[in-house]
Amino acid sequence: MTIAVSAVIRPSRLSLFLYLLFALNLCMTAVLLFYRLESFLGFMQRLAVAAVCVIPVFALLIHVFRSRNIVRIDISGNGQIRLFHTKRSAHAFQFQNNFEINRNDYELVRLLGDSTLWPYYMSLRLQSDMGKIFVVPIFPDSIDQPLFRSLLVALRCVKHYDDPEQTLP
Repeated sequence: MTIAVSAVIRPSRLSLFLYLLFALNLCMTAVLLFYRLESFLGFMQRLAVAAVCVIPVFALLIHVFRSRNIVRIDISGNGQIRLFHTKRSAHAFQFQNNFEINRNDYELVRLLGDSTLWPYYMSLRLQSDMGKIFVVPIFPDSIDQPLFRSLLVALRCVKHYDDPEQTLP
């Protein structure tokens, strides 16, 4: 049995929705604190408390929209993992058909032991030879369902071969 898999991972709409929901939650918390602390604090102090809740929203949204790029992961039969990145303007179908990809422009990475491999979510922590760490979140809507399962099985095999003391589920 070979574990060779190639997958194009698109940005997930589900993760974007969850991030936006969290940002809305922080904004609502700021508004509620602003009005609930009216009898305890002055206007400027309440405004400072609200700002402490709202400032992380901007940092979160900047991070989310800057990190929405398409990634391609190639796992060879012997467990070697290659990671390809695209430009933000590339479309998924172009990347799938290798229009925006340079075959020599990849990073050889290894799967770190603290990666999460669940049946409906994967958070891959990949480390290059230079020590740079990439985090690739994969939701079921990022790739097709059969490919999601194949990638999950291949990554579990790679993780098991890297750490043979772990048992396969």
